[in-house]
Amino acid sequence: MCETAVWRIFSKVRVKLDWPRVVNDELKIDVHHTSSLNEVRTFFMPWYADDNRTELRYDCDYAKPVTVGDVADDLDRWPQRTLPIAEYVKDMCSDGAQGLVLPTYALPNDRLLLLDGNHRAVALVVAQIPFSVRLLIVRGPIEPTMLPDLKHWAKH
Repeated sequence: MCETAVWRIFSKVRVKLDWPRVVNDELKIDVHHTSSLNEVRTFFMPWYADDNRTELRYDCDYAKPVTVGDVADDLDRWPQRTLPIAEYVKDMCSDGAQGLVLPTYALPNDRLLLLDGNHRAVALVVAQIPFSVRLLIVRGPIEPTMLPDLKHWAKH
């Protein structure tokens, strides 16, 4: 994948990633392919909940990161998120799910945090159809100054 295509994909990312550091520190961006539902289920999302699965902001002290699988298994807990997910499921079931690209950030212990494509990732799991996903993995420091969401992993 050429550098221009990578940056076009990352330009759509809305999380507060420190882009100057990504560019200036020349952080590595790896490409990985998957067609495993089990792998996609493990991706963390920039969505957070308390112990009762009530959605919270990332900066709430007792917010816990959730995975794609957490959301897919309990869509009723995410009512404001289900319409876009349902639309993606409908599209994927009629058009297929090939060629999806998901930007991610590498976390400790070989885990990934989605930077974009949360609804699409959940839809893949819900639809349970064959797919191929290209993951763009930013490998950088686990510091909240790099991405505020990383505070949940920096303390571990």
